[in-house]
Amino acid sequence: MAFIYEIVPEKDYTFFNSMHLKSPLGKGYISLSKHTKWCADRESNVFFVPHGGRLSDTPFFADLWYDNCATRIELKQYGKRINGNVMVGWNAVNLFIPERIWDKKDYVVCAVKSALTAYRYIENEDMLEPKISCEPQKVKE
Repeated sequence: MAFIYEIVPEKDYTFFNSMHLKSPLGKGYISLSKHTKWCADRESNVFFVPHGGRLSDTPFFADLWYDNCATRIELKQYGKRINGNVMVGWNAVNLFIPERIWDKKDYVVCAVKSALTAYRYIENEDMLEPKISCEPQKVKE
C-alpha cells in the first residue's frame, strides 16, 4: 500500500464530506477545514483520517475508510527509552470493523498498520513502529 499523508485537497472536499465520518467525541460528523489532513492511498481507494483526542484520559481516534465503510480505530501512544531518549509510537488498542467488510478484516488490519506508518513518518520520523495490540471487533453499521 502506498499511503501519502497530506492536507485534504480541495478537489476531494465533496468526497471527504460524503464519507459521513461520525465524531468520536459527540454527536454529528467530522468537519472539514482547509487544514484537515489524511493518509490517502488513492490506488486502493483507502483513506485514513485522524480525528484527535489525546486529552489526559481520552484516546486518539481515527477512521479507515475502505469499501464505503469506516473502521473506527482507537489509538494510544506507547514508548520506551532508547539510548537515553524516550521514543513513542502508535498502538491500535481497538479496531471496530463494520460487519459488511468483516470478511476483509485481514486487509483492513494491514491497511491500518500501513496508514499508521505513513502517518508516523510525516509527524515524527523518530517514532517507533506502529503496532496493533487487539483483536478486531465486528460492529453493525
